[in-house]
Amino acid sequence: MLDGIARVYAGSFYELGKEKGNVSELMSEFKIFCELFQSDKTFNDLMLSPAVGKDDKHDIIANTFKDKVSEYTYNFISTIIENGRLEYVTKICDDLFLIDDEMNNRINIHVTAASPLSAQSLDEFKKVLSNYFKKEIIITEKIDSEILGGVVIKAGDELIDASLLGQLNTLKSNLLNSKVGSEFAYES
Repeated sequence: MLDGIARVYAGSFYELGKEKGNVSELMSEFKIFCELFQSDKTFNDLMLSPAVGKDDKHDIIANTFKDKVSEYTYNFISTIIENGRLEYVTKICDDLFLIDDEMNNRINIHVTAASPLSAQSLDEFKKVLSNYFKKEIIITEKIDSEILGGVVIKAGDELIDASLLGQLNTLKSNLLNSKVGSEFAYES
């Protein structure tokens, strides 16, 4: 249910930005709120605390953001507070940027490699993935030596594990399954 709620809020805010002709501005303003919410544990704990009433949360937002964001963003944050949806802020923010990517025919691809990839390799990934998805590709690279070699590519719900660790795990699973199968074959 969380995905549905967050998506509705994000979609509504995005549509408001389109109506007002300032999607980028509203997204930037809401991102400031999201980053504070995610990075400042004290702020996050305060806003999520059931011991802090809605009126106090509205006061905190007014003191923190009223003069720094447009009335649309301020009212959007206030609506989230009023409707008791603060626990969805991170997902709302994520969905807002996903909607923007969808509307602008972009997709974020997360590439995990055992060591940094060359610029040429990244460009090649972009070309191949752009042809596959028919979208502009934005690559985020992550280094994880535990995958041993190769890459793991995540695009939305799709996962392509071309890592050495993934291949070793597949081999192990296949060997275990064939051993179990052969044991049953000889027991009859």
